[in-house]
Amino acid sequence: MWFSAKLCFFLVFIASNFGAFVRSDGGKATDCFQCLWDGSGSSNCADNPDKVISCSTGYCYTNVNAKGILGRGCVGKDDGFVTSNENCESRKGKCILCSDQVKCNNHKLKELKCYEATYTISDPIIMTNTHSKVCAWALEDLGCYHLEKNGKIEKGCMSNLDEQTRAQYQADNDVEICTRENCNSMVVKQLKCSQCSNEKDVNCADPTALQNTADCSQVSSSCLVGIDKNGATHRTCGTTEQQAKDKFEKYEMCHGTTCNDHIFPEHRLKCLQCQGGSDCELKTPESKQNLKPKVCEIYTDKEKCYTYYENGGKVYRGCMTDQTDSRKSCEKNDSNCQKCDESGCNDKSGAKKVKVSLLLGVTLATAVIFGLLR
Repeated sequence: MWFSAKLCFFLVFIASNFGAFVRSDGGKATDCFQCLWDGSGSSNCADNPDKVISCSTGYCYTNVNAKGILGRGCVGKDDGFVTSNENCESRKGKCILCSDQVKCNNHKLKELKCYEATYTISDPIIMTNTHSKVCAWALEDLGCYHLEKNGKIEKGCMSNLDEQTRAQYQADNDVEICTRENCNSMVVKQLKCSQCSNEKDVNCADPTALQNTADCSQVSSSCLVGIDKNGATHRTCGTTEQQAKDKFEKYEMCHGTTCNDHIFPEHRLKCLQCQGGSDCELKTPESKQNLKPKVCEIYTDKEKCYTYYENGGKVYRGCMTDQTDSRKSCEKNDSNCQKCDESGCNDKSGAKKVKVSLLLGVTLATAVIFGLLR
């Protein structure tokens, strides 16, 4: 009699609590945290939810809706926030399902700052603290983005975008996405500029001699080539127009990787440049093939090429702005120096000039001797 009463009581208990142990789809029911928070005031909902409800569907959720309201609860058609699993799964990064344990929906909000700005490549903006904005709440590291298309730049938080736009950006090769705070600081996605200066490099003016590049993507959207007051050539990342005017007598800025690797100014003089080697005499077809005009290292619009014939027979060629001993000798010994002002014009053989000089010397010496004998 006692056993029968006890068994009956147990069956009644099971029947009355069946919904708490069995999900509506036949699985196990669970408990979920339940709360709502719009971000105003103080609330345990974000970091330490405490209200618990029984969930017959067995699926708990954490969700941030389009209005930025945080919600936790049990998925179901009677829930005013998330009515189905599909509804949550379609909102990646903004809604998370769980069913692995009791009160599993205690997911933490991801807080992030990203730079927000819109500008054109031709009128860039360098990111500062004023451009750093707090992103809308998310439940995953959705990150910051940098969109670069058709000369326009757009930066912002991925969590601020609607689901459709966010999906488009994630699949777009023109969009750079990163997940660290303010990681979208680049002015442009990728930009390398030729980098050199006559103050440090052998001949920054000559594009064929360029070797180094600089990553300018964090500081500029353009490359620059400029001539300073001393005629030296500089190649580097672009600056503002005012900074360029303050530093250079002539300059040019351009957009595109290593776009500053050309001769500047375009029509500056080229001269044959050599210092006494066998090729410098230009006596053979091979030497003429080996020795080609090169851009003069220092720029001036009054530049000239020279050929200097040393009395010992050696030949020197270069630019009149060169800081070489042969150029200095050329200025001091005009009779042994030929000058010209067209690109590649100092390409005449040196033998004839030397012979003429020797012949003049012999003639003068003969005249002097003849005068003395008289």
